[in-house]
Amino acid sequence: MKNPIAAALPALAPALLAPAGPWSLDLDDLVAPPDASVAALDSVDPPADPPVALRDVVLAGNGCRGAGAAAAAISEGGNAIVVDFDALSADTTTGPPKQSRSCTLVGTLAPPPGHRVAVTGVSALGDANLRAGASARIIVRHFQPGSPSFGAANRIFRGPYRGAAALSFKDESPTWSGCGASQRVVVTTTIFLDAGGARAGGRAGIGELDVDFTVQPCM
Repeated sequence: MKNPIAAALPALAPALLAPAGPWSLDLDDLVAPPDASVAALDSVDPPADPPVALRDVVLAGNGCRGAGAAAAAISEGGNAIVVDFDALSADTTTGPPKQSRSCTLVGTLAPPPGHRVAVTGVSALGDANLRAGASARIIVRHFQPGSPSFGAANRIFRGPYRGAAALSFKDESPTWSGCGASQRVVVTTTIFLDAGGARAGGRAGIGELDVDFTVQPCM
């Protein structure tokens, strides 16, 4: 049986080969002229805030004593001092029934010229494993030289407890540095651990401390 489409092609040939009508497109119409421009559609990130330097860092206390016990640096986002602790912890299962461990961060935040900087909050994250009768108290204090006030967070964990130990505070009225001037930062993190009257075992520690700051152009 003859293919009906093949049989119809001779009859359609004149129409297929006819000159283009007024609504037809020529291939040349689909090519942009040499002087045509194409708009760039790539997204552009907004300019980042100028970097703030951390200088003159000191970490001192019985909770961060020795090489590798603690380290401080500016976060990848450039908006916090991050302190990583290796040994800021207390454990009544291997030591006295009442223990205290602390570490004080002292450093200087140096903003770029034409900018000022201020600490706007502090947070600490760790964990605790306490049997019934034991308790742990964690305190974080931020002292701003030249300011009459200081920020503090205080939290108590009571056994039986096993899980994260976190606390934080925000400074709604931060103390700003002068324009282009450095800002001294002093933050103390302390852990008090008490085995209680039953001498219950327990452990509590802080692994990371974040000191948030904000940098902005001088007014």
